[in-house]
Amino acid sequence: MKKRNVGFRRGFMKLMGATLAASLLLSVNVYAEEVEELSDSGDIDAISEKIETLDDKVDNLSENCSDDGVADDITSISEGINDLDDQLDEFAKNYASLLLSINKNKADIIKGLNSNVYALDNISEYASYKDIISKINGIKYQGTLNLALDSGDKYILESGYYDGGTIDVSALIEAARKEGYEAGKQDGDKVGYERGLEAGDKAGYDRGVKAGDAAGYARGHKEVAGITPYYTTSKSATYVIPENGTYHIYASAAARFEDNHRDTVRARVTVGGTVRINAEQTKSHGKALYASGTWSGYLTKGTVVSMASSTEGWGCDLEGQMFSIVYGGR
Repeated sequence: MKKRNVGFRRGFMKLMGATLAASLLLSVNVYAEEVEELSDSGDIDAISEKIETLDDKVDNLSENCSDDGVADDITSISEGINDLDDQLDEFAKNYASLLLSINKNKADIIKGLNSNVYALDNISEYASYKDIISKINGIKYQGTLNLALDSGDKYILESGYYDGGTIDVSALIEAARKEGYEAGKQDGDKVGYERGLEAGDKAGYDRGVKAGDAAGYARGHKEVAGITPYYTTSKSATYVIPENGTYHIYASAAARFEDNHRDTVRARVTVGGTVRINAEQTKSHGKALYASGTWSGYLTKGTVVSMASSTEGWGCDLEGQMFSIVYGGR
């Protein structure tokens, strides 16, 4: 007759200890009372003790039985007890494996929530299932988010789950584009007019010494007005200086970008291979960026002027740019 494994309870508790050790290796942390509720319920131990008691009684009965027919029956009963004992051993192993799987699943749930939902409000690795369920139930459903922004005011989103939506910033972009265009146009017109007038007046005076004030004024005016100011809204362009003289260059660029990202908009002008304007603006919060700059200097005929606008950062898109070159006279 097969004798039951001695010390089943000690073997089972060792198995439970190995399970918890494996849990630690998997970075699974559980409350002691949660494990106790599963491992110390007493049900498995009670069954084990009853099987062992029944096995002892069958042994005693077998030793005291002299009837061969009854002895065969007792042997069959003993074999049934041994089968039940084996099944209980297998159940204990599966029970420990299930406990390990439960705790590993909890660690995976915490990891997933911290990575995708509570990235800025991490759930403790020691949280119980009750804590995890409370966190999940605390995610507020905010419905569909549809916003049309038309001012520079800040809009704060409440935490929770949003079922998609659209954020429309076209009004802000159009306002920034118009502002940049008007400001650039006014500044370029004013600077070009004042400097062109000054240069034209000087040229007219110098020539007027020989040909008279009227002829000098006419020639000076013709020289300044004969070269049409250059203007473009392309993202990149080149311009070849047509005559020697003083030139006034203006550059600007506007962009829109997403909140909570550091983005930059830039308007750059290179004259004869040298950077003369590198206007840029960088922000980490907001909705729009705008940068502009000017440069003036004497240039010779054939000098190449290169203009380009660009952005840096995630979700930052150009919405408008302007470059102008005004001749100011010799």
